[in-house]
Amino acid sequence: MPNAKPNNPDVNFIEYERLRNEYTYPDKLDFHPDSELHGKVLALINKYAGEAYDVIEKRFPAWAELDKKLTVYIDLDSDEEAVQGADERRPVSIVVPITYATRETLLTYWVAAFMQSPIFRYQPSHDPNDTVGVMLLENIIEQHSIRSKVGLDMHTMWSDAMTYGVGGVSPTWRVQQGYKSTYETGEDGRRRFLGRKEVKQFEGNALVSIDPYNMLPDGNVPVTKVQDMDYFGWTSRTTYNSLLMEEKNSNGELFNVKYVGVMGSKTSTYYKNTAQDTGRYAKTGLDPENASTTMGNPVDIVNMYIWLIPSDYGLGDGNYPEIWKFEVAGDRIIISAMPLGLDHNMIPVCTMSPDADGHSTLPVSMLEREYPLQHAIDWLWQSHVANVRKSINNMFVVDPSLINMGDVVDTKYGGVFRIRPAAWGRGVNDAINQLQVQDITKGNIQDIGFLMNIDNLVFTSDQAKGVQQRGGERVSAQEARDTRTSFLSKMEKGAKLGAIQAHYDIAYQFASNTIQLLEEDQFIKMTGESAEILMKTYNVQADFIRVQPSALDVRYDVLPQDGTIPSGEHAETWERLMANAAAHPDTYQGLDFVKIWQHIARMLGAKNPEAFIKQPVTTQARPQQEIDKGVQAGNLVPFNQLEGIG
Repeated sequence: MPNAKPNNPDVNFIEYERLRNEYTYPDKLDFHPDSELHGKVLALINKYAGEAYDVIEKRFPAWAELDKKLTVYIDLDSDEEAVQGADERRPVSIVVPITYATRETLLTYWVAAFMQSPIFRYQPSHDPNDTVGVMLLENIIEQHSIRSKVGLDMHTMWSDAMTYGVGGVSPTWRVQQGYKSTYETGEDGRRRFLGRKEVKQFEGNALVSIDPYNMLPDGNVPVTKVQDMDYFGWTSRTTYNSLLMEEKNSNGELFNVKYVGVMGSKTSTYYKNTAQDTGRYAKTGLDPENASTTMGNPVDIVNMYIWLIPSDYGLGDGNYPEIWKFEVAGDRIIISAMPLGLDHNMIPVCTMSPDADGHSTLPVSMLEREYPLQHAIDWLWQSHVANVRKSINNMFVVDPSLINMGDVVDTKYGGVFRIRPAAWGRGVNDAINQLQVQDITKGNIQDIGFLMNIDNLVFTSDQAKGVQQRGGERVSAQEARDTRTSFLSKMEKGAKLGAIQAHYDIAYQFASNTIQLLEEDQFIKMTGESAEILMKTYNVQADFIRVQPSALDVRYDVLPQDGTIPSGEHAETWERLMANAAAHPDTYQGLDFVKIWQHIARMLGAKNPEAFIKQPVTTQARPQQEIDKGVQAGNLVPFNQLEGIG
């Protein structure tokens, strides 16, 4: 049995029978919060959530320490607090931001490698006639990615994977409702407001990022193998009003939300993005748990996808496993329960762990491996600062029978010490002497440099952080290229693994959801390579194309991302190859030099080199009689009469 116990186990709703008539549940199932079916399904969800939480909470202490290092936070002891209280200008312990620099270096590379338009690319899998449909599908998914800000959720997933060893997102289909105001123009030319109606503002793909602290994965399977799990869940936090609005627009998929409103506590045992469990708020001192008020207390939702046999739980007649989606509010009330019903038939969760070994349930992240070095560097620097602070405090050995001790303690007058009257005329050599304090930590700076060299060898490099080590008076071009090549190879490895683990599944589910769920016609703008293929191969030339959902019913494959950055190759090498090929007729005829030029332009930073290529001009011979008629009608103009041409 799980050690973690759900909240609100004894809450009942006998006093709220008035709400019973407000809900009609899907498929005539009785999901009233006090029903037998509700209790049976809720017990299964809480059992899985508890088992998953027992596994993942063991990682919280290590993750919290990483949070503190990444926010450059350190706990001050009582002596340091006293020092800073007396004079805030005096230095105290700090965190040397090595871990932060490592993560930012990796994220910078990943953004350059994957945030290129389009983020996800596709190709026909069986029928070449699907080429146009696949290109249209790719463009629509790119528009969805822009509208839903998919790049931000992917960045969060990458950051979590590098920090905690695992990052996750859930591909979802988002429908956004809004309003459209209508007007009429009167005879006086003024617009008059007539009213507004509810309209669908957006439908399309989106990502939901999953906080590793709130993940509830099946602990029997490595976290990167979601599709082999019996279940996967996570907790999220929202508000009661938001839930009510979702219930209103859900077409019956959400229910029981009004029962949530009458519960006192609406939080979940399994929600752990708090100041007590993480180190994220140590620097700022914020505590999300204390930020809520009685009127605006949060609602925690357990989102869970489970493979189950419907007949075993009274959910239907099916005798074979199906994926079901459940949502539970406050660990007590099921507010959504339905078969997944998606064509891809996959748990809609994608996880990433570039440092995974393929066997461990929860792998150790790169930053966690780097933590001992970070800790040692911090300790060396802190001890050096403490020793320096002690050295500048002017430590003295004093004979209290000869010196006024009040003057020694109070140095606001610049260290003027008065001798007691009994010692007048006897000199001061035997009354006070300054201790000779040696800086025994001066070697710490060299030790820090040694540890940072180890960090650069194992994790990133100076060159990756923008620093070029010099072997002589100046760096040669070859040295710079070799350094860059070594760095890129190191970065590409993690990026390729991450793309295989998560990006492929995201792209596949996005395409499947678009084909299955898109209802309205779409208008897309064709640019770049897609527009070029449409014009050359299919003689289709248009800036905007109206696409009906039926045109997207194609069979597709996801083009894998290789993890390289556009400027990762050497443009100079390509330029030499291009010049050599141009000098040899046989080679020249076998190459598409326009494509090569486009490739070099992209490496040099051009976003859309296709825009600089001239479009072919088609000419057609016509009979002279037809030409004369066209001139007389004004449809044709003699060439020598064109403006600017003599």
